[in-house]
Amino acid sequence: HGLTPIDVRRALSSFNANQPVGLVISGREQFLLKRTGQFETLAQAGAIPIKRLPGGTVHLADVATIERSAAESNSAYHGNGQPAIALNIQRAHSGNALETISQVMTELPALERAYPAVEFSVPDNQGDLIQLSVGNMKAALRDAVIMTVLVIFLFLADLRGMILAGISIPFTYLLTFMAMWLIGYEFNMVTLTAVVIAVGMLVDDAIVVLENIDRHYKQLGEQMAPAVIGGVKEVALAIFSGTYSLVMVLLPIIFVGGYVQTVLRPLTVTLSIALLASYIVSITVIPLLAPLILRHTRNARPNRLERWVARADDLLVEPLRRFYVRLTAVAIRHRAAFLLIGVALFVVSARQMPLVGRDLMPPMDSGILIIDFETDPNSSLALTESTLHSIEKIVLARPEVTSVSSVIGSEPAVISFGSGRLAQQGHLTVHLTDRFHRDLSIWQIEGQLRDQVRELPGLKSIDVFEFGATPLSSIRAPVDVMISGPDLARLDSLGKQVEARLRSHLRDLTSISRSWTMDSVELTFRADPEKLALYRLSPEALSA
Repeated sequence: HGLTPIDVRRALSSFNANQPVGLVISGREQFLLKRTGQFETLAQAGAIPIKRLPGGTVHLADVATIERSAAESNSAYHGNGQPAIALNIQRAHSGNALETISQVMTELPALERAYPAVEFSVPDNQGDLIQLSVGNMKAALRDAVIMTVLVIFLFLADLRGMILAGISIPFTYLLTFMAMWLIGYEFNMVTLTAVVIAVGMLVDDAIVVLENIDRHYKQLGEQMAPAVIGGVKEVALAIFSGTYSLVMVLLPIIFVGGYVQTVLRPLTVTLSIALLASYIVSITVIPLLAPLILRHTRNARPNRLERWVARADDLLVEPLRRFYVRLTAVAIRHRAAFLLIGVALFVVSARQMPLVGRDLMPPMDSGILIIDFETDPNSSLALTESTLHSIEKIVLARPEVTSVSSVIGSEPAVISFGSGRLAQQGHLTVHLTDRFHRDLSIWQIEGQLRDQVRELPGLKSIDVFEFGATPLSSIRAPVDVMISGPDLARLDSLGKQVEARLRSHLRDLTSISRSWTMDSVELTFRADPEKLALYRLSPEALSA
């Protein structure tokens, strides 16, 4: 038929496409005009005309065998060291992570029954990390509440007063959690940290109101109702000023912008809500419950436990109180000297800041490791997968490892497993047992894995680092050095020099990797124009 492969390719490109053509515009309306033609069946592909001859039209089915097949793979996935097909499930922005994970796990038995020949597993999810973190924070909150109530009792030496102050905590948290639900906040490490921090602050307002009511009732001899009203009226403005001042301190952090706002806004908003709720409880719930709990305490003798605590208070707390009173009296008499001492201490402490060190986020033993590796630039997908098998064998041999999820390369338009990754680049997510059930820290395991994996042949670079449950976890390295310029060869040379100097001059480096190197080998050919003309070929036809 006198056809070339390029003729077939042009016909396929022309017919197998959905393309916008233009706009159809009338007086009041406008419509997008599109040409539809993308193949849906094999018969549609075989029916496209390739060439029209005097004897008839040549269709694709006349010159080609058409069948369904799979495109050449640019990626691979392994689950726990075995080749697998991965399905990435992402929750909606407004969804709950633990509920989503729980629903997925609930559906797995039904899928296993429907497809008995397929093995289903979940090698990578953050459910365990979230549950452990939230569980630890809840335990810390419980312990903080218990210790706060005990400390109140030790200082007040009054069992009824301790009960009344302790009652304010659940009421305050009830209001706080209700406000968090209304604004769409959920329990996570940040918001629970705010809740734990707030425990000690929540009872401040309640104790001030309680102590003043008790003073009016016992020392001034007032009846309970006037004592409650007078006690609350005297300190209401003072405790509001204290609460208001604390909230105002947090306000700039709420609107600071950038990464800090993303991380700290839930903390500061939750803490502000808790402080405001504590003020509301101190002037509403405490006055309502005080008559019921303190009514019979005016002439009551302290019980044995209260007497023991009072003795301990006299031995331990009272000396500190007297020392503070004397020190305050001295400071008032010598104000200038104390101000100079304060300024001097501030200057000295400010000069110590460089010695402490600075970092954006503290390191976290989350129990999840990330391993990024890259093989030689001309390695095939099969060779990279073989290297991956070797890495997985080393990783899975460790007793601390519970599961491994591995990805090589990426597919066009598939971003859920990372886009832009080459067939020579791999990414492993390694889950470990929690810190309470292993002897080594995550950083010790990192170092051992790094030393073992570096010995494998064919590796161009390898990075082993912990996964942090923060927005910082998406950053590959804490320090990036960027070199730019128009000369690629010169850039490659400078990159080698910078890498060598970093390795020789910087301490405590775990790994250095380059994002680009000029070491990929390409095969090229140059067509001879004279010979192309002799054989009546074009460069395009020769390439096809």
